[in-house]
Amino acid sequence: MIIAGYYGVPAYQDGIGTMARFSDPRGVAFNADETAIYIGDWSNRRLRRIQISNMSVTTVAGTGAPSKHFLRSSGTAIACRRCAG
Repeated sequence: MIIAGYYGVPAYQDGIGTMARFSDPRGVAFNADETAIYIGDWSNRRLRRIQISNMSVTTVAGTGAPSKHFLRSSGTAIACRRCAG
């Protein structure tokens, strides 16, 4: 069952359900009250969030820019070599 993204179409796009796009998603975690799912969008170098109530996908961290370091942060922006949960 696909709840967000579209199988076989790697790209980057926030959106609702299958209108969103990921590129090599890896690692999945729920938030504490299980209302959202966090996914490491590996090839897009971003951390993504799916709000379960409406299946909206948003980017919560990452710029998409590669980094020599595993994780580098500045406020709410991060750059990571590969983001995975």
